[in-house]
Amino acid sequence: MIYLAILISAATYRCPRGGPDGDAWKRWIGFAPGSRVGASVWAAWTAGSLAYLTGLPWWVALLAFIYLTLAEMPGYMQWVSDDRVDVRRLTLRGCLLLNPLMGVIYEGCRRYAKGWPIRQPIIDGWTAYAEIFCGLVTAVGCAIVIVILGSVV
Repeated sequence: MIYLAILISAATYRCPRGGPDGDAWKRWIGFAPGSRVGASVWAAWTAGSLAYLTGLPWWVALLAFIYLTLAEMPGYMQWVSDDRVDVRRLTLRGCLLLNPLMGVIYEGCRRYAKGWPIRQPIIDGWTAYAEIFCGLVTAVGCAIVIVILGSVV
């Protein structure tokens, strides 16, 4: 079950970073939730599901939710373009989200962008793949930290 929670977290990690555009959200659910709501949904799912599946108390999920929400706040797309990815800055930014591979993932996806299939409206370019891969690494990092906390608490 923990693997399913990690996969869902990886998929929902795409939403705070743009996910489908606002028009797609309006067609699907009637409104466009925006990046803050998307970040909160992602953080709540990740923290809540992983804490629940590892049997940790509710306050651990609350602390993890607060941490993930705050860690998601600083933007980083100014370091990403079709021409160049600032690997060093993204790597440092990724460490805040328990993802030290963020810079490498974005650079790898940018470098091989022509080979990635596009599936509108959710997968609209190479950054969508980078965000999903980053979500996977971040969710695994969160799971490891929560499991370690579970052995301490």
